[in-house]
Amino acid sequence: MTPTALSLFKKLLLGLVCLWFMGISFPLFAQDAIPIPKVNGQIVFDGKLDEPFWKDLKPLHMVMYAPVYKGKLSEKNNIYLVYDHNYIYLAANLYYHRIKDIRSNSLYRDQYSSDDTFALILDTFNDNENALWFFTNPAGVRFDVLISNDALDNNFDWNTYWDVLSVRTDWGWSVEMRIPFSSLGFQENNGRVIMGAEIYRFLSKRNERYVYPDIPPKWDNGFRKPSKAQKILLTNINSSNPVYITPYILGGFEQQAQLNESNTSYGSHHDWTHEPGADVKLNLTSNITVDLTANTDFAQVEADNQQVNLTRFPLFFPEKRQFFQERSSIFNFGFSRRSRLFHSRRIGLSSTGQAIRIYGGTRLVGKLNNTDIGFINMQTAASTNLPSENFGVFRIKRKVFNRYSTVGGMFTSRIGNGETDNFAYGLDASIRVVGDEYLTAKWAQTYEQQPFDMIPNARMYFQWERRRDSGLSYQLEYDRSGAHFLPAVGFITRRNFSLYQNRVEYRWITDSSPIFQQIWINNLTIMYVRNSDHQVASGLINPHFGFDTKGGSQYRAQYNIQYENLQRIFTLSEENNVVVPAGSYWYGNLEFSYEAPNGWKLRPGLSSKIGQFYDGIQATAGLSAEWNISSHLEISDEYEYTYIRFKKRNQRFHTHLNRLRFRYALNTHLSLTTFAQYNSEINKTSINARFRYNFEEGNDLWIVYDDVLNTRRTQTGQPHLPLSNYRALLIKLTYTFKFND
Repeated sequence: MTPTALSLFKKLLLGLVCLWFMGISFPLFAQDAIPIPKVNGQIVFDGKLDEPFWKDLKPLHMVMYAPVYKGKLSEKNNIYLVYDHNYIYLAANLYYHRIKDIRSNSLYRDQYSSDDTFALILDTFNDNENALWFFTNPAGVRFDVLISNDALDNNFDWNTYWDVLSVRTDWGWSVEMRIPFSSLGFQENNGRVIMGAEIYRFLSKRNERYVYPDIPPKWDNGFRKPSKAQKILLTNINSSNPVYITPYILGGFEQQAQLNESNTSYGSHHDWTHEPGADVKLNLTSNITVDLTANTDFAQVEADNQQVNLTRFPLFFPEKRQFFQERSSIFNFGFSRRSRLFHSRRIGLSSTGQAIRIYGGTRLVGKLNNTDIGFINMQTAASTNLPSENFGVFRIKRKVFNRYSTVGGMFTSRIGNGETDNFAYGLDASIRVVGDEYLTAKWAQTYEQQPFDMIPNARMYFQWERRRDSGLSYQLEYDRSGAHFLPAVGFITRRNFSLYQNRVEYRWITDSSPIFQQIWINNLTIMYVRNSDHQVASGLINPHFGFDTKGGSQYRAQYNIQYENLQRIFTLSEENNVVVPAGSYWYGNLEFSYEAPNGWKLRPGLSSKIGQFYDGIQATAGLSAEWNISSHLEISDEYEYTYIRFKKRNQRFHTHLNRLRFRYALNTHLSLTTFAQYNSEINKTSINARFRYNFEEGNDLWIVYDDVLNTRRTQTGQPHLPLSNYRALLIKLTYTFKFND
């Protein structure tokens, strides 16, 4: 380690520690917080606003956010936000001049299908960074999302306990949302609670969005940015701390194809399963939640999307398992290009996505004044290539200087047989310097069995950015990884590199145009340099142009100028024996895409990519479509064809990738989803069918069927593959017992 590097590290570490101890205890209650009405009488929760007190309340003043900021509202709204001791309510009468303009396309929980929507966003801890997003459609379907990083990141796989009822009328629809305070983490001071609130109504056919409070469209997602929310004041609410105990029973069978001992044919191995397990959720206080799990099972989670990998790096797949969703943003510790110090899919899933039994574990998240804390500890069983392992994660983050700046740290561990134990720690800071200007700095190190060396085991990251969507925005990044930096509970694509990246964008919000909603141009430049020889390993120059129309259509075009310096052969397709030799390559290609407006019943999408690929050519065409045949049935399909040819080496191959989904819902409780995927590169077709009967939140019957079919069964010099490579049918019943404190 050089003296210069050591000095830099010491200064960074000292600076972060100083920032931590200099953290200011910001007042919990802003001066501009407005009290919302508290209802002392009984609210009959029926989706109708027919109690007398509603007529005495003044509706919230809504402002058009898009397509024309502060334009005239096309439809009338009577919207109210109130609370009582146990719940916060959002209620409304939503009017239409023409009833046939109502878009209610889905009855399926958490499946947004271009419906008309009505939403409440709550920054429950008033931290201007994180929020809970609740919305519904005219059918009363529940959608809930975790917002983090001031709407830059959204977690659509999170669910919690709340209710909504809607009623269709001859003038539109009425709706009541009822969210228990026990589902909202918050901080209370002398009986007073302050939160941030944003409310919007979206009319899909008109592509109109009305918002409260008045938020200018300087930010693409300004209508759900916690930092722009109206501060609301609540007093003397019931901060109950219920305990939810959710046992489950699981039964079914799995069938796996196996080659016989003489290697002449395939048979099948059947494994019958019947297992119990349980999850426990308890709110220690209104701002600290603990989840416990025993014999954890995720049978009901939808299959991952198949992808065709045309790079030499591993693919990233998002976390979908519910246990890891609660306030998951606390555990965010990311670098550039999706790399992160902690990725929860490392727990209980192999590198190929196969499930590994989880004996159990604990997860704690919460907030103490201006400090966020998170803790995870999980124990997995031994698998084919791995011993029984323990995974540990600890995260802490604190506000400093102002409500938009934080400093924190993370520690992770992966402990197994002692030979591959891995430990990592990281320090990070995100500082709002002035206005929309932000500085981010991160330092992380890992340790396994190799001799510890400060820089080879470390990764450092710096970013300066202007966070806004209207006008000029930019981003400058520097990311350096050592040769031995390897977080075994994280996700990385490269090691031993230095990354230089910048993005410059200018966006016009075109209120006065009758056609264009927004127009933007940007350029992204990326350069990876190998630390070993200081040579450029990869580079990208990516000018980008796009616009959205007032009607909701989206058009994008970009040109990619790429450089790759390969030190070894890059295998694109083992089956077709297609490789790219070591060497240096400059190449360029052009991309286009189009997405139809949300208000259409049939929403097509088109994409294409054509040009050079290393020393060959590439042509990719994509076609997608979503079709809401009725509110009960939705069909969607995504198809992508890629053709690659290297004329000089007389090598070529092509891939077909198709994802077909059928979603059927009899009502908001009973649904069936079938997800079929075909990937020609691996010669597999997979089917994932999930039947769900949701008695009520937390009480479910699941029937899940999985099948992986071999689409090419002949093998040179090998026995024919069976039709089915893997097949499973599982039945899972969960029931939640709630105990109030």
